[in-house]
Amino acid sequence: MSRSGSGARHGALSGCLWFLLWTLGLPLAAQGPTPGLAPQTIHLRGGERRDVYINLGADNRPDVELQARLSRVGAWPDMKRVRLDIVRNATQDLGTETVLHYVPGGRVLWLEAAADRCAPAGIYHATVDVSIVEPGQTAVVKAPPISLNIEIADSWACGIGRAQHILLPLPLALGFFFLLTSVTHSRRLSMDRLAKRLQHLTWNGSGEPGITKDEVDVLGKLAEKLRSVDRVKVWLAANPLRFGWLAYEETVEIMLRGPSLEGLTFTAVAPHSWDAPAEGHLYARAKTDGSVDLLGVPDRNNKLSGLDLYGPPRDFGSGREVRNLDLVYSSAAKLPGRPAGWRLLKVQIRKSPGAASGLAAETRR
Repeated sequence: MSRSGSGARHGALSGCLWFLLWTLGLPLAAQGPTPGLAPQTIHLRGGERRDVYINLGADNRPDVELQARLSRVGAWPDMKRVRLDIVRNATQDLGTETVLHYVPGGRVLWLEAAADRCAPAGIYHATVDVSIVEPGQTAVVKAPPISLNIEIADSWACGIGRAQHILLPLPLALGFFFLLTSVTHSRRLSMDRLAKRLQHLTWNGSGEPGITKDEVDVLGKLAEKLRSVDRVKVWLAANPLRFGWLAYEETVEIMLRGPSLEGLTFTAVAPHSWDAPAEGHLYARAKTDGSVDLLGVPDRNNKLSGLDLYGPPRDFGSGREVRNLDLVYSSAAKLPGRPAGWRLLKVQIRKSPGAASGLAAETRR
């Protein structure tokens, strides 16, 4: 009798549990997972993060709680490499356990899976155990566990991530190197040395130009006309990264525009002006040793920078250096003590394409 009564009570309890699970929409069976809750596979690549939700189905028991617990199965990498957590609405991290309350549309379990860019490739297993708790009851009915498979593929992001510590600073280092060498390879024009290469001339009592006895502030005029801002602009326009391996030799154009100091003007120009000088123009260039080069190309009328070449006819070889070259404003009256022009010390003379072989500048009257 006792055995029969015990069997009857056990059958009645089992029937109640099956009825409960049927009303929840989770028809459990001992032989396998709940229908519709087949093993879930989450595909990841190194560096990826993915949100996954599992619909546990609708039910008509708002007073029943479902407790979900996430467990890892077998060997897993470091938690920092492969992460799998329960989240709420794919935003709030809940860890490995949560309570799913009644929702009219059905109870949903949200999961977040993430793999580090260097996570080892492979398939990692986990399960979600769902327990059913009646209000006011301590007894728990468990549904078959839901299987999860985290499949991680090989990723090239790991190599890039390891190499970024070298690859990212490399362009910065190269840019800094070129900028540094551009500065160190730049030869600035010495204002003092350039000023000393220009001597002011005045007419003497014999109608000949000579070095003036009055002090002429060529250096002050040079500092006034050749501003640092203009020099920097020309330097930047020449593209410092391009001449990072080469030397930048600062070049200026000298314009006399008359026999007096007022007409003296200096303008920073691109270094290639020295290699292709314009006819009738006068240039100064910084040298590697800190000295200054002067270059002039007289025009077809034997004028240079607006002034006449003074002296007997001379045959200037192309690129020949002249120790003293006098330039005078021959149209002005040759009154004693009046400005006559300028003397250039050590200047290279190039012939213009249309000039005669003998560049003559006889200005004596």
